[in-house]
Amino acid sequence: MKFITVSLSFLFIVSSCNNNSADKHGNRIDSESGERSFNDLFPRLNKFLRGQDSTFSPELFEEAATINIPDSTALKIEKDELRPYYPYLLFNRDSSFALDMVTYNYLPSEEKGVTTMEEQGPDYEVALIDLKKNERRRLLFFGTMGTVMDATWESPNTVIMVGPTEWTDSDSLQMEMWKYHVDDRKLRKYIYPAKIHAAWHRYTQRWMEKNI
Repeated sequence: MKFITVSLSFLFIVSSCNNNSADKHGNRIDSESGERSFNDLFPRLNKFLRGQDSTFSPELFEEAATINIPDSTALKIEKDELRPYYPYLLFNRDSSFALDMVTYNYLPSEEKGVTTMEEQGPDYEVALIDLKKNERRRLLFFGTMGTVMDATWESPNTVIMVGPTEWTDSDSLQMEMWKYHVDDRKLRKYIYPAKIHAAWHRYTQRWMEKNI
């Protein structure tokens, strides 16, 4: 049973689209100076996807939309409720924010002193936790199809997530990438232009490898 109650309505408002920001020559997420390459950010995921489908080229991701995440999406949380999930949260450098891919999607279960995370489903949510304000803001929400395979903080204020939003027979994936800026509260969405063949369920999510 999920302890955080959220609306199932899609709260994102698409504010603008820009298909010209992908730097296809430098393997960059976008053309801003100082950006790191996909392989720098996700070496393990890049190796996995290339090993599954040799045609995968992350420089082909194209920016498709910029989405505003309004203040109204923030919900108050209690730190005591978060405590069992702390080892699975993805914190930024100063631990002022954490990407939350677990509290809505998994339930802690303890047996013989070992804590495991039991998947809930069928829907899937990713949120950002502001640990100074004790607020949780939804960033992504999927129904029965969609997940985040990997995520990382590019900087203390910018988090990047990657995962499939569609698949057929568990191996024909439509990959997307999302980049969220804490300061302007904008989520930039990038779409891979072709389906790739990869058994995404074989990729172990790093945050689920931890034990409490």
